[in-house]
Amino acid sequence: MNVIAGVSKAPVLEPEALLRKHQTGYRMFFWIAGLSLVNAAIIVAGSTRSFMAGLGITQIIDVIALRTINDQGEGSRFSVMAIALFLNVLAALVFVLLGYIARRNRRWPFIAGTLVYTLDGLIFLIPQDSLSIGFHILMLLVIFRGYIAGRELVKIRAAQYKGKSLREMAVPPKKPEDMLPKM
Repeated sequence: MNVIAGVSKAPVLEPEALLRKHQTGYRMFFWIAGLSLVNAAIIVAGSTRSFMAGLGITQIIDVIALRTINDQGEGSRFSVMAIALFLNVLAALVFVLLGYIARRNRRWPFIAGTLVYTLDGLIFLIPQDSLSIGFHILMLLVIFRGYIAGRELVKIRAAQYKGKSLREMAVPPKKPEDMLPKM
């Protein structure tokens, strides 16, 4: 850490390190979606166990589906589980979409994803599931670090394009690696 006249400054990260943090942040959206789908598949297969890492909303969907099957009988199992699986895939696709858009260093998917995942984490307050709450907090911190790193990469890219036309600056990178400054 640099200290100048009693004022501390955060260490300056190299663009490659920023890119890795940004990538780790947006990849969390894919992990959230994937683990939620694994949980849904486990429930569809008939198990009552699941990972703490999935979405709370998908777990609520699964519980409602299982209770509906218990109330209506095993004859409704296929249709109820098909609807539950569809809703679980829909919830997971939201996070896949956020991750895909955040990959291009857009800021709003990080913000929207953080908000949605925070609200989803509040679901675990009801059963007081501290492990799932802790996991949500950990994922949110990683996503936030990815957002901050992406923001710093934008500043580096803006400095690189200083004096260029707005059209050249407005073109978003096609791949995350394109965010690194050209040397």
